[in-house]
Amino acid sequence: MCASCGCNMYEDDHGDDRHLTIQDLQAAAEAADITVSEVVENLQAAANQARPAGTISE
Repeated sequence: MCASCGCNMYEDDHGDDRHLTIQDLQAAAEAADITVSEVVENLQAAANQARPAGTISE
């Protein structure tokens, strides 16, 4: 999916590079020498930490 919106079009950024794609997650995994699943887990953990700190909003 565009990993941002959940449309199940995994490689489509809908013409807006602010959307995350599977390729973006794979590149991040390769840069950190971890799996895509670990990238996703780390993103969730970061969001969970940033939310109470007011860094991100819902």
